[in-house]
Amino acid sequence: MAVKKAETKEVVKEEIVVDIKKDAEIEKLQKEKEQMSNDLESLKTQMALLMKQVSLQSAIAPQEEKEVEVTCYCINGGVITNNDGSVRYDIKYKESAMIPMSELKECFKAKMNDYRALFRKGMFVFEDKDVYADFKIKDVIDMSDDVLVEMLNKGEIPYQDKMEVGGSIDFILSNTLIYRVADLRRAGKLKDLSYGNQKRFETYFDITIDSCINQLELLHM
Repeated sequence: MAVKKAETKEVVKEEIVVDIKKDAEIEKLQKEKEQMSNDLESLKTQMALLMKQVSLQSAIAPQEEKEVEVTCYCINGGVITNNDGSVRYDIKYKESAMIPMSELKECFKAKMNDYRALFRKGMFVFEDKDVYADFKIKDVIDMSDDVLVEMLNKGEIPYQDKMEVGGSIDFILSNTLIYRVADLRRAGKLKDLSYGNQKRFETYFDITIDSCINQLELLHM
């Protein structure tokens, strides 16, 4: 009987040791889990702080502003300016200027010039055609070389329906058109223009293409 009691005590002792070891392992796992959870929260906090710093830097850092290429087709050149003259671009005939979009928007608010009309009539041209939509300019008169050559060879007065306003001829539109046509002749792109079609054009505007070419050459030698 004494032996059995001793064996029973040994078994109980072993069970207690095993339970203690299990409790220690569970406690260790719980601590590791808590540490991982704390590390994860710390990482989240650091990432949020980093993202905030990046966002602030992006807001502070100057953004590259879009520039718009504007070409002038007024024989005497043209000026794009705002109301007080603090923004001003003098552009010579058939030359271009790169203008920041913000400055161009300010100039379009100027009371002295209706720039939408000047761009619509071709005195000024956006080289990027998508910019017309940015300024809500519709019904743009296309004075590209191919379009004008085709119209002239057909015997048409280009954009005659838009030219005549209130019984008189639109000065800006007619002036732009006449010298674009003179440039076409000077560049040798009107070789197929018949004498009759040329005379029709010259009679309508009361000019001769050759005299316009001479004026171009005098002003822009």
